[in-house]
Amino acid sequence: MLPQRVERIVHAVDDGDASETTTALLSLKISSAMVGALETEHQCRAMESMIRENHFEDAAQALPALRQTTDRCLASRSNLIRAAHASLNRPGGFFRS
Repeated sequence: MLPQRVERIVHAVDDGDASETTTALLSLKISSAMVGALETEHQCRAMESMIRENHFEDAAQALPALRQTTDRCLASRSNLIRAAHASLNRPGGFFRS
């Protein structure tokens, strides 16, 4: 869902739609916070502020950095899944050392 959320933000910024941009950023910000993607969360928060102040050009300039951050999240997911799987399958499970 991450690529679709980023694309939704890109299109909303391109269209100059403050309401849709804010909604899309809020969605990504909240989901990022829930999974610990703090850099993405902070970028969304900053872009929200830009949109509230009607600085769509600044928000558009922030999009490449947001894409880079979310691309790194996607790239690291297989490593995280492997680590979680190994942790859950070790003797005693995740909660026992």
